[in-house]
Amino acid sequence: MMKVTNLACTRGGVAVLEGVDFTLKAGQILMLRGPNGIGKTTLLRTLAGLQPALEGT
Repeated sequence: MMKVTNLACTRGGVAVLEGVDFTLKAGQILMLRGPNGIGKTTLLRTLAGLQPALEGT
């Protein structure tokens, strides 16, 4: 299970994600979709531990 609560991420010192909440149970899939520059890769990098979160878990 993966639970994300009130996650905030920055990119280049600019907040790109704030207040992200979701829970994934075993076997569930999450699809990230959106235009360029919206923060999809930043979210994945943060979840993978490649960059720190500004706040949240």
